[in-house]
Amino acid sequence: MNQDTKYIFETERINSDYLKQVTLEPCPDWMIEACAEFKKDAYCHFNTMHLQDVIVNLLPKEQSQQVKYVIGYVLRGVPIEHAFLKIGDKYFDPTIDVSETQDDEIYELLSLTADEVRHMTRKFGTQDHGVVMLSLRNSDDYKHLFNFNNEELMIDAIKNMLDNEQDLEHQFTENKMRL
Repeated sequence: MNQDTKYIFETERINSDYLKQVTLEPCPDWMIEACAEFKKDAYCHFNTMHLQDVIVNLLPKEQSQQVKYVIGYVLRGVPIEHAFLKIGDKYFDPTIDVSETQDDEIYELLSLTADEVRHMTRKFGTQDHGVVMLSLRNSDDYKHLFNFNNEELMIDAIKNMLDNEQDLEHQFTENKMRL
């Protein structure tokens, strides 16, 4: 991940250390047909959660663990929260056709099994929507995925720069702020 992209995510308080850039595959026909029964435009979390359930219910338990609900981002100048599906090592988007995101960068922040999704949606009361980023930000188990102390890090870096008279232009990522 280049420094500019890292900076964009860090300013949104997303811990870029946990992001993984991925490539979306075109959805196969069977997946498109399965989504037709429940798909809602602009409801990526809902669509991904329901597609995961459909697929997991068709597979033996061991194989179903390889079907993951992915919470991540589409980077279009700014990070846009998005949910998509991971099956094995391939990624699919049941909400947006892959041709619409071909010029975007896609990032995975967290992937969850169907059991983990059910647990989280019950815990946060989001059964109708899926696992949304705000739930993760408010969870002690997942708060490490986000930076809440950016202002403190920036102040420390500026103080250090003034004290040491060093040029630290564009050094405002957590790793580089600690001199």
